[in-house]
This record gives sequence, C-alpha cells and structure tokens, in this order.
Amino acid sequence: MAGRAPRVRGGAHEADRRPGHGRPRRGRGPGRPAGAGYDSRAFRLPAARSAAVFEVDHPATQKAKRRLVARRIPAARRRHVRFVPIDLTHGGLDTALQQAGLKPERTVVVWEGVTNYLDADSVHATLTALASVVAAGSRIVFTYMDRRALDGSGTFAGVAEWAGAVRAAGEPFTFGFVPDELPGYLAERGLDLLLDRSAQDAAAQYLHPLGRYEPAAPFYRIVQAAVRSRT
Repeated sequence: MAGRAPRVRGGAHEADRRPGHGRPRRGRGPGRPAGAGYDSRAFRLPAARSAAVFEVDHPATQKAKRRLVARRIPAARRRHVRFVPIDLTHGGLDTALQQAGLKPERTVVVWEGVTNYLDADSVHATLTALASVVAAGSRIVFTYMDRRALDGSGTFAGVAEWAGAVRAAGEPFTFGFVPDELPGYLAERGLDLLLDRSAQDAAAQYLHPLGRYEPAAPFYRIVQAAVRSRT
C-alpha cells in the first residue's frame, strides 16, 4: 500500500521510532511489517537489521518487491528478512506466520497504511491473529483513518483531496475507527492501547524540529498497542 496515502510522513516517522524508540535494540525479538508494500525499514533501520523480520503482504505486491530487493540489496543485508505472502482479506495470517518460522516471543509489528483499505472483518481477523501468535508485551503499531472523515460526520480539511487521490489510484478508503471507541475495540481483542495520535501531531513532534513543515493529516492516526497476557 506504500505510496497510496499522501500526508502521512509524520506518522511514518513515528512508526520508525516506536519499535526501538529511535535506538537500535539487540535481543528485542523479531519485527514484522504487515502489508509491507515497498517499505524499506527492514533494510535501512539498524534496529531491524539486528532482528528477524517477517514481511507480510499480498502475493502479487511481494513478488514485485522481492525482485527489486534481489536486484538492489546485497544478499548479506537481507538474510534476516523472511517474506510471507498472504491476502489479508482471506484470513490465515497466524498459520502463515507460524509456517514462516515466527516463534511466540516478544515482537514488534508495524502495520502501516493498510487498515483503511480493508473491511471490518479483515481488520478484526488480522488483529486477532497477531495477538494470538506473539508473546505478551509485544507491540503492534498501526495506522487508521478517523471514521468521521469517511462518513462525513467530522469537520476535517483536505479529506476530499486525499480520498480522491487514492480512489483515482484504484484503492478507495473503505474502513476507519472512531478514536474514542478504539480502546474498547482493542481490549476485546486482547490488546491495550498505549498511544493514539494524529499524523499532524506526530509531524509537529518529529518533523518540525528538523525544519520540515510538510502537510500532515489530522484524520490519519497512528496507534501503538500492547499484547496482553493470555493467562
């Protein structure tokens, strides 16, 4: 899904920092981008290179990415990455990850730019599967659209422009959460909400101090959740 969602640079920067809080951390356990698209975190972030990485994406997208990776990334810099091709609308993510070698240990999941293109059942199935295959204390970082921007009940600027851009690309927005409802939704699926902020707020924290004042959407949000103990 990379490249389909404009104005999320602040959210992307926060997703980069959250797994290791900006510092390489050895021994933390595997990382997993879900719906990885053409994202390059597994190859460019020091924290990712020191862990096993499981990249999950649609088979067609992943096939194209693997071809590019083989051409551009030296073999020694991609041995830690395992590719897991799966269509999230069909379920089976837990089985696919286990078959790829994921162990039930503390893991960081980055699921960016995907929920807003799925339906409610697929989002539920994915979060439930993730919570079931990783250890308690694992982190799931994901992005979502504020549902009020989709159904017109919110007063956000720029929604029509952004929605039009992704619709023209053939991937219209289909799903969102209401922020106030998210803690209860996650709790029902074995997750505790730790952070929920807009891309606009993330940009103010991370990009503005660098002198970068790029547009960032107040209706596109980034979440960090923790997996609860199952005992």
